Amino acid sequence: MSLFLLDDTLRVTAFYDRSSENGEICLYFEEDPPDLFRNTETRLPLSPAQAKTLVQALLEALQEREKDRTYPIQENNDEHHG
Repeated sequence: MSLFLLDDTLRVTAFYDRSSENGEICLYFEEDPPDLFRNTETRLPLSPAQAKTLVQALLEALQEREKDRTYPIQENNDEHHG
């Protein structure tokens, strides 16, 4: 799930990284034009609606991770069907 911040110049995407060994939840930032992350510290103000959307995105990513951990994908399960 993605949300746009700072007059739609910053896109933040929260997702479950299936390729990570530790089952990490990631935040991915895309900025056009690049400006916000030039400094060593960055303040990112969120409206209440934006904060709620970010929380929902993080919860969805976490639920996806939990679903994968609860029901592991089997590579070959043809031997059990017969």
